[in-house]
Amino acid sequence: MVVKTPSDTFDQILEQIMSGNALLFLGAGSTRNCKLPDGRRGVTGQELAAELVRELNGGDDPPFEIPLMEAAEYFTAVKASSRAGLDITIQTRLRGLKPTIGHYLAASLPWRAIVTTNFNSVAEDAWHAANAARYAATEVIEIRNDDDLATYAGDDTRTRLYKPHGCITIHKDPDKRMVLTSLDYFESEGLRNGVYEEIRSLARECSTVFIGYSMNDYTFRNIYYRLYAELGDWASRSFSVTPVEPDYRFQWMANSMARNFNTTMIQDNFDTFMLRLVMKTGSIHSRLQEELKAAWTELTTDNAGWLDGLSLSKVSKLPAPP
Repeated sequence: MVVKTPSDTFDQILEQIMSGNALLFLGAGSTRNCKLPDGRRGVTGQELAAELVRELNGGDDPPFEIPLMEAAEYFTAVKASSRAGLDITIQTRLRGLKPTIGHYLAASLPWRAIVTTNFNSVAEDAWHAANAARYAATEVIEIRNDDDLATYAGDDTRTRLYKPHGCITIHKDPDKRMVLTSLDYFESEGLRNGVYEEIRSLARECSTVFIGYSMNDYTFRNIYYRLYAELGDWASRSFSVTPVEPDYRFQWMANSMARNFNTTMIQDNFDTFMLRLVMKTGSIHSRLQEELKAAWTELTTDNAGWLDGLSLSKVSKLPAPP
């Protein structure tokens, strides 16, 4: 059984999105159902850590969970290729991931900005494809480092897609490296101080929608602690979408996040949440509707157990936006 989200929660989120006051954060869970050409899926931080450890351990699974930060440090200490080898390994594993229908649905909504702490290029690929197909709400520009802030200074016509943890497209510049080790985390705000400050400024102004983050995620907690230390009760309302099970654990987390961080938790997968959100608008672009129909079998297979109330017949009845 899944804890059903009240309909007015979607109304509240959509009100913020449509008023240009919603900031979307995408974590590793949002790319879990993405696939490589060889059929392999995207990975969570924990799964990526396990893959690194297996490479160090002769292919054997680690006997216990090792966080990604720790696994990255072991990799650089053991492998002769050191940090350069780590970056190449991450790049090779994540390059070529294809967006899911959830990313294209998200691109059809007018977010104030998008922040992804993922290293892959899934989000920007989806938004560019949606823009080419003419159903993206806005065109995006990628902000991967402080140099990009200077390049796009004064560009207010496009939506910014921030990548504060770096990207697999930049792996040979130590000053723009991906945030993987504890030293990277320690130095990350120095490496991208302007990027972090813009994100914090937006988070102070906007409602935030976090998708694909574990409640134990360092990035997730760090954003919250900083924001609430500064604003406390003045912080805007936040929402966190995550498929936590069993239900009683989700309810415990939901109660804690509501009480301590003014945050509403939603028990759902990324793709099905985005579909519910778009359906709540009452319309869908015809091109996106066709893509959704073509992806329906994959959507239902990848999101089994999270389809309550969703059906292809309901999607087919949605009109195009006025």
